[in-house]
Amino acid sequence: MKKKRNILSLFANIGVAEAYLEDIGFHVAVANELLDRRCNLYQAIYPNTKMICGDITNQNVYNQVIKESKDANVEIVMATPP
Repeated sequence: MKKKRNILSLFANIGVAEAYLEDIGFHVAVANELLDRRCNLYQAIYPNTKMICGDITNQNVYNQVIKESKDANVEIVMATPP
């Protein structure tokens, strides 16, 4: 089986764009969303993704996204902004 490529999802919302990525060889390893309720639903749908909830313009949130992405060997950045 071919190794899945790791993705960082920005503006993830509840993960609609991620629905079939696992089926075609991609894994969303890290995701970021602003709103708590969306983060919680996303995490329930995708328990194997590290969800980082908060404003990406906040330095602490930004640093956590970068760290987790590096740790997960993210190769692709996906963004679905509003």
